[in-house]
Amino acid sequence: MARTSKRGQEPEPQEKRPLSAKLAHVLDIPTDTIGNVSHIEIAGNSRVLIEGCKGILEYETDHIRISTGKMMVKFTGRNLNLCCMNCDNAEIEGFFTSIEFSL
Repeated sequence: MARTSKRGQEPEPQEKRPLSAKLAHVLDIPTDTIGNVSHIEIAGNSRVLIEGCKGILEYETDHIRISTGKMMVKFTGRNLNLCCMNCDNAEIEGFFTSIEFSL
């Protein structure tokens, strides 16, 4: 049974959080280090590292679309090149003009 606030109306916010968020709070680590969350690191407008990459959906020199499981990320630019990829990570280089996220 969920605890209620002093007013007796709603469960306390901590009770609504997923188990992974509660565990991250107890361990004092970032929430996205636990669970199935992608991490995208952008270095200027010329290099991107995607951790949690599930696959390449489109690959052209002017755009690359990647699946991260729960969402898709589209990188648009010039001379884009998938320079490195393994089972979970991908690295793209080129001149990026936009990055789009979609579900």
